[in-house]
Amino acid sequence: MQSALFDGPLSGPAIHRHAAVSPLRSFDSLRGGLLWFGLLLVCLALGGLGLSNAAPFLGPLRLPGGLPATSLFGPVWSVANLLAALAAWGVWRHRHTVRGSSGLALCATLLLLGALWPSLFMEERGGLWALGGIALLWVLAGFTARTFWRVRPAFALLLIPLWAWLSVAAMLNAAVWWAGSPGLSG
Repeated sequence: MQSALFDGPLSGPAIHRHAAVSPLRSFDSLRGGLLWFGLLLVCLALGGLGLSNAAPFLGPLRLPGGLPATSLFGPVWSVANLLAALAAWGVWRHRHTVRGSSGLALCATLLLLGALWPSLFMEERGGLWALGGIALLWVLAGFTARTFWRVRPAFALLLIPLWAWLSVAAMLNAAVWWAGSPGLSG
């Protein structure tokens, strides 16, 4: 069974140079899948460690209107990272094309730094360094999406949930920083 998302012809400006896209059922594709989903598991473990002692800080946090409950952050972040790893796996299969490999290092950096951000947020108690870190992640997600778009637009679209969730995390971080304390008044 062929997947339209991963096996169709390249769209947009992506151009082949002497190499074909790895077939979905090839050893190279399997190796890429193991690599990206292995990286995802490492990142989820790092992020989980960063949030392991979050209850005293996040528990009393009263969020401004419009922000989701803090209990949703872990599950939503996990799904968004899963979609990013899926997109990276798709780009991995196109890495032998002219533009195929450029976004892979960006995506790996995005996933790893994203896994470390919860620790920074907890350590800084939502301070300015954590806000700068999430801003860097947001910009990095944009550059990653741009490079993935050049390979295939569908791969870039898989990054939208992560980019959106980074926006939510940035709003939370900004609200905590603006309030100047672990609990928000109001």
